[in-house]
Amino acid sequence: RISILFQVGARWPGFCVYSHSTQDLNQSILKAIQKAKKPLSVTQTRDELPTQIRPSVEAVYQALDELQNHGEIHHWPSRSRAGAFWNCSAEGFACEKILECAIKPVSRTSLKAEASRKTPGFTQAKIDSLITKLRSEGKIFIHPPVGRFRQRYAASPPDPTPYLDGIVRNLEDKAIQLARCGVERDEVIKTFASKIGSSGAKSPNEEQSLAKTLLKILNLVSHRPVVSVVELKKLIGKQKTDFDTAILELSNSGLVKLHVIDDPQNLGEDALYDCVKGDAGIFYGGVSLR
Repeated sequence: RISILFQVGARWPGFCVYSHSTQDLNQSILKAIQKAKKPLSVTQTRDELPTQIRPSVEAVYQALDELQNHGEIHHWPSRSRAGAFWNCSAEGFACEKILECAIKPVSRTSLKAEASRKTPGFTQAKIDSLITKLRSEGKIFIHPPVGRFRQRYAASPPDPTPYLDGIVRNLEDKAIQLARCGVERDEVIKTFASKIGSSGAKSPNEEQSLAKTLLKILNLVSHRPVVSVVELKKLIGKQKTDFDTAILELSNSGLVKLHVIDDPQNLGEDALYDCVKGDAGIFYGGVSLR
């Protein structure tokens, strides 16, 4: 046990207490941090301790540093030079607040502003980078523009209903027209469903054809060391999911090399979406023949 010296008061100068150990102090500080409703600075942590065991600010900082090293508390960014401390990680807390603010679809601007307001020490720029991280982890979803709404973000995938309203109305109109010609409504819906099913599946021949087309184009521009995946996708004219699947399969087969984007957080959301996403949240912006 090592003693911590502190003054009782000016009335009895020189009177000191020596009974409190480092372990006891650490436990007292840990309890204060756990009870706190927000991150505490070093001085705020000291103020939360009982008067009879309140040591110097330096001793409190040393105890906080030790608790952080043991993983019992977490450091938070703050205006204070020493920062602040709490029993949950700053990034984990911020991600929770982002997800809470994204229960309903909101614009990215509103999501950044609201989550930043609820997360001490986090700028909107930092929140923005965490939104991108959550997107790559499949925890935040893009809601494409529909009706009067522009692109929005939410913690759950979009409901297809508003996106299909126009198609459904058109289908109903066609069903009414065909009913006058003796075609049952159920037959119209059944035919439509079969068309949707057949168009959604890709045959092995179609997938192989797309891969071959990609290789042909890359051979034609082989004088260029790296080809932008965005440019290549425009040349192919295929849907993003089909293109991404084909290019990743070519990479896995060792026929092409995909070039990683070093700092995807610096790209905008739309630009990042146009890139090819691999495993573990890695994004590729270029491709070349091996």
